[in-house]
Amino acid sequence: MPRVSVGNMTARYANADETLTLEITHQITKVGRVRHQVDLVQTKVVTDPVSSENDTEDITVRITVDRPPYGWTEANVSSLVAGFKTWLSTTAGTGIVARLYGKES
Repeated sequence: MPRVSVGNMTARYANADETLTLEITHQITKVGRVRHQVDLVQTKVVTDPVSSENDTEDITVRITVDRPPYGWTEANVSSLVAGFKTWLSTTAGTGIVARLYGKES
């Protein structure tokens, strides 16, 4: 996806019709932690099952890395994110959507 906007510690990417966007943000929290966030948002027209009216809705998948300003290197964070990615792509992680829809913890 091409980058469509850039701001102070933020960038936004989107496909041509903006039904799929990716936003990357970075911020320093009030207590001095560093927060990095990636949001992947998909938008589509859906039909309300009660009224049968069409409406535009979206869904977001988000990953946030919230770290202290020191003590964790880029390699440490990369390793942790890689482990999380591996968990999501394994047999145990395959059921993540079913667990979310089933409201399991």
